[in-house]
Amino acid sequence: MMTGRKASEATRQKMKLVDKSYMQTEEYRKKVSQARIGKSSEYVKSKRVPIKVNDVVYDSILHAMKETGYHRNKVKKLGNFV
Repeated sequence: MMTGRKASEATRQKMKLVDKSYMQTEEYRKKVSQARIGKSSEYVKSKRVPIKVNDVVYDSILHAMKETGYHRNKVKKLGNFV
């Protein structure tokens, strides 16, 4: 919906004034790092769904894409979730 739209000059000025310096502190980076430890891999593993493409079962769409060389959309079209 917002594709191709440009922010007004007033909006751009407001965005420039936002103070992002807190993100550069060592304390902030350590907190973020500690909060994310282990979460990304658990999230990815929980989203894996086995898919059967051309009578071969793969543990995820990504794995099927790598093995077959097909694009994600083609894997979804040809495959059946197991």
